Amino acid sequence: MKVIWEEQDIKAGRRFRSLYGREIWIIGYIAASPTKWTVVSTLDGMVNSLLKTRQDVVDFLNRNEDLPLELLDDSWRKEIEPK
Repeated sequence: MKVIWEEQDIKAGRRFRSLYGREIWIIGYIAASPTKWTVVSTLDGMVNSLLKTRQDVVDFLNRNEDLPLELLDDSWRKEIEPK
């Protein structure tokens, strides 16, 4: 499956992951400057501070071939839900 992200797809709280990895990320923004966007790992809370604009996030997601979780089946849930 290939997804092409566009600026209107960048929404705070949207979760995504790579086809090639298990880590789940969330799109977010910097509270002090809500026009600056970033992504945050749900694994360890790491913030990618290199992203700034919605277009930067789009470029990052397309380059890494990331997929929004809503397009994937529910098998990813068992990887993040507590046992």
